[in-house]
Amino acid sequence: MEKFDPTQKESIKKMSNIRLSAKLLEVGVDESQIQAIDRAQMIAVWAEIVLAGKDKPIIVSNPVGYDPELERKRIEFEMKKYEEEKEEREKRYEEEKKQRKKVRRGITFKGKRIANTNRSRKE
Repeated sequence: MEKFDPTQKESIKKMSNIRLSAKLLEVGVDESQIQAIDRAQMIAVWAEIVLAGKDKPIIVSNPVGYDPELERKRIEFEMKKYEEEKEEREKRYEEEKKQRKKVRRGITFKGKRIANTNRSRKE
């Protein structure tokens, strides 16, 4: 405890037994060991852990389930898929447009025009 500055020393001493126990459990000290020691020993064990730097939680740089490279590839795939669907829609639209033009010009049978759907006949 002599290696700590006064504020750290004071904060460790002020910890309740329950909080000390919880902190020791978090870093992996066995529960039966914690129950077997008294408050002074718990403080000493916690102080050693703090000095060793093992009291801090492990920081994970990338959350589990998220891979930036994989996400980039997924977005590229989605963009390519969207472009292909767009081209297909445009192609279908052009084909339908051609079909509508043919119908407007008149119905043909074996290359001969037999009716015109847009013009009315005078009788």
